Amino acid sequence: MNVLKTNLWPVIVRHFPNEDYLFQDDNAPVHSSKATKLWKTENEIKCLTSTYINIIENVLRTRTIRFLRHVQNIHKCKALI
Repeated sequence: MNVLKTNLWPVIVRHFPNEDYLFQDDNAPVHSSKATKLWKTENEIKCLTSTYINIIENVLRTRTIRFLRHVQNIHKCKALI
């Protein structure tokens, strides 16, 4: 939470002094702990929470889907031989 206190607030004050904002939360354990959730609630931090924000998970999911399609195509080709 110290990271949020020292890094998030200055960004909000500097870039969104009178505007709405959303903190992108990827459901990482550090973002979803009880203490962090409480801090975000107490400080009225509005969050956009999604597992699809995490770029690594997106890349892994996309690569897995493509790989499985490739394997299916190989099996179809072998069946034709």
